[in-house]
Amino acid sequence: MIDTGAGEKVGPTLIIKPIAECSAGELIRLTSGAWAIVAHDSKARRIFVISGDDTPVTFVLPEDSRESCLSYGTGFRVVSVHASFVGIHTYGREGFDPIGKLIVSRPFVSGERTRRYFAAPADQPLFLDLDSFQIVSEPRGYRASFQDWEVSISGPGPHEMVTLVKSPVRGSRPRALSA
Repeated sequence: MIDTGAGEKVGPTLIIKPIAECSAGELIRLTSGAWAIVAHDSKARRIFVISGDDTPVTFVLPEDSRESCLSYGTGFRVVSVHASFVGIHTYGREGFDPIGKLIVSRPFVSGERTRRYFAAPADQPLFLDLDSFQIVSEPRGYRASFQDWEVSISGPGPHEMVTLVKSPVRGSRPRALSA
């Protein structure tokens, strides 16, 4: 937490804990320094790494894992940098390269919610739904992709957000901001 100087502490409470105890939707910092989001995938705990070496990448956490992490909790948000808009693609059409981008998907059915996703390579790309933290095969509907994105947490001021992780500079990997 951040001390405002007036005795108030704001922001997430940082907790060191075993990764195996993390819940879906937690933003965590791995011992390697990489940032990740914990997801559920068919009753398994999947780690969706968004910054660090060889990202984006996912892995299923072994049940007997003893690795620790620094948890920033679930109070984070992922936003697109609108100037980095790449294009709009419709489900089922070829030419959609989601890896490393923030995908915003609007369903074909009127009245359903717009959702946001990250994608990582696998046999076919895996998509992390940033609202439910479930792994899905592919977002349906109209999909806008953004090359640049930011992950932020609540800051010391009212309605202030502090950016922790930014998308990669084109041709490199996602980067963490130094504190």
